[in-house]
Amino acid sequence: MGWYLAELVLEHVIEDEPRNVVHINTHLIRAKSGSQAEKKANAKGEESAISYKNTDGKNVVLKFRGIRCLYELLDGVQDGAEILWEEHVSVPEEKIQKWLTPLDPKRSRRRTKALPNYMPEDVMQDLEAAGFDREELLKM
Repeated sequence: MGWYLAELVLEHVIEDEPRNVVHINTHLIRAKSGSQAEKKANAKGEESAISYKNTDGKNVVLKFRGIRCLYELLDGVQDGAEILWEEHVSVPEEKIQKWLTPLDPKRSRRRTKALPNYMPEDVMQDLEAAGFDREELLKM
């Protein structure tokens, strides 16, 4: 048995919204072979294909578009394991320095621009029941 990373492409299509929202979700897959990992990744993606109402009452369709990439983790899953690597040739110093820019520990995944609303109404209701404010959540 080996470990694989599968990048799944999921598209949100929102009623009356010309823009879609596409997520690339990375899943850890345990499988006996690459073909079994691919089957399991496809099954995981198909499970993600759903429809629901957003907080504006609009229909949202989440479509599984396919697997973008499937990586075999040659070192397995353990502390310090090399998961992915890249190779670049003739890289100028300024580009290397950009890669080395210190990460801001306060950095968040907050939206920097307005996105189409794909927030499920039932999830919002659960969050409100837990004490969160709807308006604050919609600003995120």
